[in-house]
Amino acid sequence: MGNVLPSPRLALTSSLSPAELKALPYPLDFMPGARDVESPYGVMRAYEWGPEDGQKILFLHGLSTPGPALAGIGKNLAHRGCRVMILDLWGRGYSDTPQDLPHDSRLYATQILLAIATSSVSWTGSASGGFCLVGYSMGGGIAVAFAGFFPQLISSVVLMAPGGLYKSLPAEYHSIPLRLPWIFPSSFIKRFIKRLLNGTTSSACGQGGAEFNENIGLKGTTEASVPHSPSLGQSSGQLPVAAIVDWEVDFHQGFTHSIISAISYAPIENQYAAWRKLGLWLRGHGLLESASGLPNRLQEKKVLLLVGESDTILMKDHICKSAADTLGAENIIVIAFDGGHDFPIVQAEAVAGSIGDFLGL
Repeated sequence: MGNVLPSPRLALTSSLSPAELKALPYPLDFMPGARDVESPYGVMRAYEWGPEDGQKILFLHGLSTPGPALAGIGKNLAHRGCRVMILDLWGRGYSDTPQDLPHDSRLYATQILLAIATSSVSWTGSASGGFCLVGYSMGGGIAVAFAGFFPQLISSVVLMAPGGLYKSLPAEYHSIPLRLPWIFPSSFIKRFIKRLLNGTTSSACGQGGAEFNENIGLKGTTEASVPHSPSLGQSSGQLPVAAIVDWEVDFHQGFTHSIISAISYAPIENQYAAWRKLGLWLRGHGLLESASGLPNRLQEKKVLLLVGESDTILMKDHICKSAADTLGAENIIVIAFDGGHDFPIVQAEAVAGSIGDFLGL
């Protein structure tokens, strides 16, 4: 498709040996239940595993790090009997980039609907019970927007350091290279994106990584950068986040386009109206039931808000106050974790425990 920039998936499988594929920062079999969904928007990667009759939970990652960022939480909840789905959002990991569409709430909502519609398990309908939607960082803003439009599909909402509650992003996100990328060489834009994302990818998540070359995507690995096995047996703190993002910049044809488009259009700033809309559904003030006959599954439900005590990207006090102002203080449960913006990655087991308790597992 002419308007789709492909992920590295096909290039990797045609050029690398099985051993080389395993050594990538993000192996193709990183999580169980991998499937590649063809669509008019390109091919998207989804992972789905766990008991088919378990509580359904769909995870949405942040701006740059793909599905593996949430693998540790997903693994723990699947072990507790949940049916888990984790997506690579458009332009990240092994999902293609639809380059002629803004990466906004509409595009991401379509991706969620594509993922659940192509599952072998029913995620919708009265018999399904709905599903829990978990969003991290930018994924939190996407989750709020989606739940606001489809409360009949969602049984509960969990937001981890969610985006959307600042009036504007920091100045560097509005710089000329991001607003007018076509006037700069692509090599400069890639370097700029790496530097921009470095602050959110080089924290306690792990600094180890592979050295890359232009032929196969890696040049050896250090012990600290050895990725998760398909069984997800390693500690989530060993996830080579910085290496994964660098790999995306270097080898995903659409990654920089998707990042730039998401910075401009995704629900990561000034989303107060979307949050207030979700608050109306939580209070039972929406018109869905009378207008369509469909149930509002979120009525009188609470949102679980997880924040990092020392998060310098989306600061705890601001997020908690803004969430209370928009959703209603009575409609949120707040749990704070030690650590920064990466707490869902480095404290995956504890975060999964809080989500499990919230869901009554």
